[in-house]
Amino acid sequence: MRAAILLAALAVAMGACSDAPETPAPTQTWEVRGVYNGPRAGGQAASITHEAIPDLMDAMRMDLLLADPSVTADLAPGTPIQFTLAEVDGRLVVQDATPLPDTTRLALPSRPDSTDA
Repeated sequence: MRAAILLAALAVAMGACSDAPETPAPTQTWEVRGVYNGPRAGGQAASITHEAIPDLMDAMRMDLLLADPSVTADLAPGTPIQFTLAEVDGRLVVQDATPLPDTTRLALPSRPDSTDA
């Protein structure tokens, strides 16, 4: 019995000492289309002009945090993309991005720095 309690305590202690921090789960996600404009903040963020996101925001150009810099590593500025935007710890984060065909028609603002679509 004492051995079982000792093993259980040891297992809990080892879990608490883990080097890898837990990644918080997203509270909400959206599938969004837009154009990748280029890296920002040393590759930790990306400038993206995106279509309107229903019940969240109008179409606009904005800098968005990346879950990992590799998300946009293979994208050239001007590439149309579909990406997953997630709310994680109250912040919007791009979790993945997939290139779309160059012929993709997007409903983007007439001026990239505006919100008019």
